[in-house]
Amino acid sequence: MRDADREGRVVPDLEIVDGPIHTAWDLGHGSNMAIFAFQIGNDGLLVHDFIQEDGWFFTDYIREVKERGYFGKCYVPHDISVKSFESGRTRIQTLASAGLSPTHVPMHNVEDRINAAQLTIPRCRFNSIKCEHGLAGLREYCRDWDDRLKVFKDSPKHNWASHAADSFGYMAMGYKQTAKPEPTPRPPLYKPLSAMSYDEFDDDIEITYQGTKIIRADRRPRRPDRV
Repeated sequence: MRDADREGRVVPDLEIVDGPIHTAWDLGHGSNMAIFAFQIGNDGLLVHDFIQEDGWFFTDYIREVKERGYFGKCYVPHDISVKSFESGRTRIQTLASAGLSPTHVPMHNVEDRINAAQLTIPRCRFNSIKCEHGLAGLREYCRDWDDRLKVFKDSPKHNWASHAADSFGYMAMGYKQTAKPEPTPRPPLYKPLSAMSYDEFDDDIEITYQGTKIIRADRRPRRPDRV
């Protein structure tokens, strides 16, 4: 996050581009739930908002997301498909019945999610005001400390910052399912001889012989059906 601050990618007036605003959900209850809202821009991600409120329930977050107009995909972890003991419904059913579009993040382990987040942060710009608490969580997120061995553990420290970091991690793991595909490059008009197969060579090159001696090799005129 220090690089994002230094490079001016954390700003109070982040523009909203054409297209939907997606959300990434870390599930829990109250302040143990967190949501980042973002768009996929031409040169990276635009992270517009962060939602986390003490005392709120799952349905409160759904209502807030809809009121803020975030009707893109909702990136959610796989445990969202577990049925609630109270209602007998899954949270993914609740999201869908509310008119939202839940999308499972691919199965992964915690290390993969952390690595994806670290690779995604350099491609992000952030709204410094609306994402203030979420950004604080990303800055605070760290590995746990083993006091007995005096070394950092491989696992992250689980505290108040974990929920913002997990929400961002789900965004990093999931957004490429919606990202604009890279344009397919047009094939070159001519391949160099060194890159041709024998059939391509035989099709494209016209050879003039004098007896058994090759005296000229020219490319045939490009046919109308060729690119």
